[in-house]
Amino acid sequence: MILRNIIVFLALAIPFFGLSYWLTAPPSSPVHENLPWEVEVLPGGGSRVFGVTLGETPLKNLSDRLRARPRLEWVGSPEGGRRLEAIFEGVTLGPFLVDLVARLDAPETSSWAAGNGVPSGGDRRLPLPQGEVDAAMALPVAELIYAPRARYSEDTVGRRFGDPESRLPARDGRYFLYPEQGLALYLAREGRDVLHYVPPRAFGALEQRLRDGDDPERVLP
Repeated sequence: MILRNIIVFLALAIPFFGLSYWLTAPPSSPVHENLPWEVEVLPGGGSRVFGVTLGETPLKNLSDRLRARPRLEWVGSPEGGRRLEAIFEGVTLGPFLVDLVARLDAPETSSWAAGNGVPSGGDRRLPLPQGEVDAAMALPVAELIYAPRARYSEDTVGRRFGDPESRLPARDGRYFLYPEQGLALYLAREGRDVLHYVPPRAFGALEQRLRDGDDPERVLP
């Protein structure tokens, strides 16, 4: 009889105390992925960020991950060439709302650009014809430009990204340079902060463009 009473008591008490703990215990911290300071450096000078292996992952894979379709535009770049960009506005990455620009590995001599009169140089933008979109979605993402809707502080940059290898003055702010991760983080005095990701092996070329005055906010939607 005593054993039976103990079993009945435990059968009633365990669910009760379990429910009480679930209701009163502090909530567990959410685990987020796709954080901007999580850059995976790969052998051979490559990198992966937001699930994208730069120079390899097709634009369609990024579009599927974001569950969003980009706006595709040819842009005359200030260094005298042309580039194809995919613009995602107001997408969620991890816990953050951001704008994201993917620069694609597309030959600037492509008939897409030449046939639509995209000049080299300048800031002219022209939409990609609808008939070329499927082909563009198969192109690899070469660079990513990430613009959070929230502002960063220098303290946040130091805590999340660590000490930069160097700092570079810019027109309306300054860059924090992380060549080993392939990241140039632009902290604006006013306006938008911008994070520019390239494979680490390509960071020297990016840094030179920044030193030549490439405007980080010019690429944003």
